[in-house]
Amino acid sequence: MPPDSLIEIMGRRVAEKLYLEVADRGVGIPPQDLQRVFDKFYRVQQPNNVAGTGLGLSICKGIVEAHGGQIEAANRPGGGTIIRLILPVGKPSSLLGEKTNG
Repeated sequence: MPPDSLIEIMGRRVAEKLYLEVADRGVGIPPQDLQRVFDKFYRVQQPNNVAGTGLGLSICKGIVEAHGGQIEAANRPGGGTIIRLILPVGKPSSLLGEKTNG
């Protein structure tokens, strides 16, 4: 992917779920690899020898699932990749200084 390529981030809330998409215009992911990209240390074989450990999407999956969400990868029409996240939206937490009763 060229260094000046745009990465688009889109989000919307539908009922009690937040839908996020992160999309690029890179080479995409071979269809047989779309599920495997979330495996630890798995890297798509590409001719341009991109560096990385193969942990980024695995870590993302762990965080998303720990919050009760889902994550998936898809190829973007016209070229590129889309990473989709679906996260449940609940009541605001006590992170803002609110006290809760045990």
